[in-house]
Amino acid sequence: MGRNLQEVPAAKELYELASSIVGWDVGRVCREGPAEELDRRCQTAVVVTALGALEMARDTRPAAVERARAAAGFSLGEITALVFADALSFESALRLVELRTAAMEAAARERTGGMLTVWLAPDAKVKELLARARDRARSPDLPEPVCLIANYLFPGCKVLAGDEQALKFVEAEGRKWGVKRSARVRVSGAFHSPLMARAEEAVREAVNMCSVREPRLPVTSCVDARAARSVAGVKRRLVRLTTSPVRWEQVLHVLYARPPDTPQPLTLALGPGGALRSTLKLVNARAWDSSIQIDV
Repeated sequence: MGRNLQEVPAAKELYELASSIVGWDVGRVCREGPAEELDRRCQTAVVVTALGALEMARDTRPAAVERARAAAGFSLGEITALVFADALSFESALRLVELRTAAMEAAARERTGGMLTVWLAPDAKVKELLARARDRARSPDLPEPVCLIANYLFPGCKVLAGDEQALKFVEAEGRKWGVKRSARVRVSGAFHSPLMARAEEAVREAVNMCSVREPRLPVTSCVDARAARSVAGVKRRLVRLTTSPVRWEQVLHVLYARPPDTPQPLTLALGPGGALRSTLKLVNARAWDSSIQIDV
């Protein structure tokens, strides 16, 4: 990721500054890997690359960036959006992301879990399926199993997170409750679930020590699909971002809710890959028509 940013001076400077803050070569890892190291350091890599894409947008579409009236980010991307909104400094954001990564990895080692994308039939009985999965996973060694929706992506597609035993039940028996297909997410733990509670405590301590400012424009949070406008609101959502479901589908509905005869705003999709823009098309095709991917 980030190869297209090598010709953007401000983006190159951003990678260099990031490297001096975190103590490893962010640009090299983004562009060259190896894959194992990029996987391990992907949270920081994604944040810096998304902000590098913002610098590219400043060069190619300066008026669009200047006229931005709202921002949002998927999961970790919310921290990037808060940097753009001047609620967090670049250095504070990177230090928070590095700590968050370490805390989440530690929580994942404590209890085996994972994430599973499921594509659902219109009449899928998701609540019943999750309850049955938890029941089947319950044992003397696991008295309170976890299996819940961790990401709301678009109609008919969700990501589940939870204990390994529960996810295996969904994979094996989900069709009975309306799961058309499923696929594992390549992550080390059950992120955005109660299994990250220990990580959330570490993030809370870090956020309390962060210098946070009032955002200069609304940042619609994927924690609750509401705009964070105050310092207290930003801090509260930054903490909850670790264990709360990512309500991305709901965020998109909030951002693009307009009467049918009202034009949709220009949207700049930043960062590596085009998955979020593809998701936008499945939630609001008119908004997708007015969106542009900044390819990095």
